[in-house]
Amino acid sequence: MFSGSRNRRSQTVTGSPTCSSAASASSSQSSSRCPSSTLASNQRRRSLRDLKTWKVMALFGLGSLGIFSMDRYFGRALMENVAIYSTPSSSKRNEGIRNPRRKQQQQLQRKEQEQQLPVQQMHQSQNGEKQQQLTSQLSHQGGGRKSNKQHWTSGATKLPNGQPRPIYTAKTPERCAICFWGLPRAFSALVLPTLIENVLKPNAPYQCDFFVHYHYLEQEAPSRSGKGGVLNPKEVFELEDAVKQVASEQATKVGTGGSHTPVVRFTKTTEEDFFERRGEFINKTRSAKDSRGRYVYFPYKEKSYVYPTTTDNIIRMWDGLSAVSQLMKEYETEQGIEYTRVAMLRSDVAFVTPINIYSVNGDATSSAMIQKTAVVPGFAKWPVNDRMIYGPAPAVRIWAAERFRRIDQHVRMIANARPGHGMQDEYFLDLTIFPAIHALGIDIEEDESMCFLRTRVDESVWLNDCGDVDKNRRIIEPLIKRPCRVSRLDENIKKGVIQLECREGVTKETAEA
Repeated sequence: MFSGSRNRRSQTVTGSPTCSSAASASSSQSSSRCPSSTLASNQRRRSLRDLKTWKVMALFGLGSLGIFSMDRYFGRALMENVAIYSTPSSSKRNEGIRNPRRKQQQQLQRKEQEQQLPVQQMHQSQNGEKQQQLTSQLSHQGGGRKSNKQHWTSGATKLPNGQPRPIYTAKTPERCAICFWGLPRAFSALVLPTLIENVLKPNAPYQCDFFVHYHYLEQEAPSRSGKGGVLNPKEVFELEDAVKQVASEQATKVGTGGSHTPVVRFTKTTEEDFFERRGEFINKTRSAKDSRGRYVYFPYKEKSYVYPTTTDNIIRMWDGLSAVSQLMKEYETEQGIEYTRVAMLRSDVAFVTPINIYSVNGDATSSAMIQKTAVVPGFAKWPVNDRMIYGPAPAVRIWAAERFRRIDQHVRMIANARPGHGMQDEYFLDLTIFPAIHALGIDIEEDESMCFLRTRVDESVWLNDCGDVDKNRRIIEPLIKRPCRVSRLDENIKKGVIQLECREGVTKETAEA
């Protein structure tokens, strides 16, 4: 078969007009020979004809008999043309070749790959667009950390406390952090039980990390913050065990086997640390006056402010916010991560209502709204509430970590617009901090349903901070598991405060009396 094919090709070349004319035109050469250039041209034509023949043979499975014994040029040309019938591991040289059969094979391969994917990973919508949605189990293969990216739907499954359960996906993982700051007043007795129920449990599905700053102070003097008394700042470390316990219960509930335990980190500030770090600024706020001898920083028009104690305490608050923000930032750098949603909560309040940091006014259905909205309390507004925030990390960073940087400009501005209010914190937020957050394209919502009550060193709770006094008492007593007595705070300390006294020694009989 092969010799017959060669003979036919030889006859065709010898009798070609090109070879005959070349031989007759050269009298010095034999009529039986062709010029070398003509022979090369004929050789290329023979190669092309051979190529077509071998392509047909390859289609019927015969090309493998001689494909690798060809010369380099011929074999390479052949491989380039038959590569469309080879396996998907063909060389990159074949990429971009347009051939109906190759396209059909690629479509079949893609179809087979899609059929092997989990059902949860891909579904076809009515308009033909492909959407990916994995369950939390798929996003934790290999025992890794859960993805915190939330894609809320109106039909989301409810958690036991009534909050909607998030749907986790494998898209860009989102990290969240919950930060606490302040002076931990009555932390074990009043704060922690309510914090477990209304902060840790509602946010357990997100597996947020926790960062805590506390002022190390063992004695608090009487002030507009209450009667004062003995403090045990080390009580705040009980939060770590509570976080681990709730995380373990959540893992058991959803069947993740405790794959991740949220991080809990602490940092403290002593009085010595505070004055060393902020002493220069404190002196400025105590002494700076305008041309008329009026204080520039101290809000002398705020009748409840006591010079210089109140502004010193505001600076303590800002220092704590800055310190816990720095603690969180250091952990981000250490781990190479970035938190995208953050909460800043006080460590001296009893949480009456659940706080879900991925909801806005109780609505957890709009992912776009959640990502572009920060939330603050809707009670105790003077003209806004300065006691907590949660939302996108850039917004919370401005709220918590940029007050010292922005206060001087604010004081200069308010000296003309509203003299006598200098460092009044709520005006500072309303006129300077909130506009800076809005400039990022982030809205600020006041949650009217949110309620938490300030706790004091003497183990009392200020009931009329928000909500209904009787309802607040009915919520708090079962959580702290002790009877309490309602009374009025001494008017010399603070006017109009109804308190719930929950210190040890209060019996059911004395509470009812």
